[in-house]
Amino acid sequence: MNASLELEKVNLGEKTISIPIARIRGKLSGHTLLVTAGMDGDEYAAVDAAYKVWEKYKGGNFSGTLLVVPIVNIPGFETGTSYNPLDGKFPKHIFPGKPTGSPSERLIYWLYQKILSGVSVWLDLHGASVYERLSPVLLMYETENREVNERNIKILHALPKGIITYERPGVWGGKPVKVGSLGISYIMAESGDLGARDNKWVNLHLRWVESVMKSLGMKKGRINNSKKNVYREIHEEFASQNGLWYPTIEGRGKFKKNTILGEIRSLTGDCVHRYIAKRDGQFLWGLEKTYCRKGEEFLSYGSELAEI
Repeated sequence: MNASLELEKVNLGEKTISIPIARIRGKLSGHTLLVTAGMDGDEYAAVDAAYKVWEKYKGGNFSGTLLVVPIVNIPGFETGTSYNPLDGKFPKHIFPGKPTGSPSERLIYWLYQKILSGVSVWLDLHGASVYERLSPVLLMYETENREVNERNIKILHALPKGIITYERPGVWGGKPVKVGSLGISYIMAESGDLGARDNKWVNLHLRWVESVMKSLGMKKGRINNSKKNVYREIHEEFASQNGLWYPTIEGRGKFKKNTILGEIRSLTGDCVHRYIAKRDGQFLWGLEKTYCRKGEEFLSYGSELAEI
């Protein structure tokens, strides 16, 4: 019997929302994989991919348990924003949340309390909003949990070739370490471009899900186990002031140290700040909109390439 998507009521304080979730039991026992999307409400290739994951596996033809939440940030999805418009916060930056906190804190606390129990791997699908460009990348995280780290490496070796980061503990507000302390591997998958929902972006997400399932023994199939070149650091650039952002073509792929990545210009067209690569790197994500606000992140790139 096929597992259906059901709507679960979640009280965010000032509003109660309905979140779609599928709990799919495989034919044999095994690991539990959680696939989420729509954490940023305007990343549509990821949402499409999560629904396709449910459609593909709803018959339970695998081992273990598959949990699929195709849209987490329902308020952001309904308004076409990355953040939650009920409080202006980004749910992806919050963990574990609070039971009586802001709407986003309540949302993530629901995920923490009701969904994450018993999960081995949390694969969080993302993409690019209409103002964002990105290089398809899997972002993985070293934790302070040895068992989780060993699982991470096993997954890493089973992944298809591509851009992968494997950051050290302590990054991103400590969220990966907090998730890791629960015995869960957290992986963020980024595939999409300028809000596009093209099949090539959706299918890459599906390939990543399949690779993770194979590495966990949830699905049979050939695994091309091999060490991977990964970026151990991610550098983020923030706007020094309000102005017009002009990225360079040279900063949109692999580049060498001292490459000009872009510049901020004043409203009168004068260059007021030029951004130079601090080391050799790989473009990961960048804003394409012209206006930038002081303090706003508009570019990130990976560096310190290592074989793991």
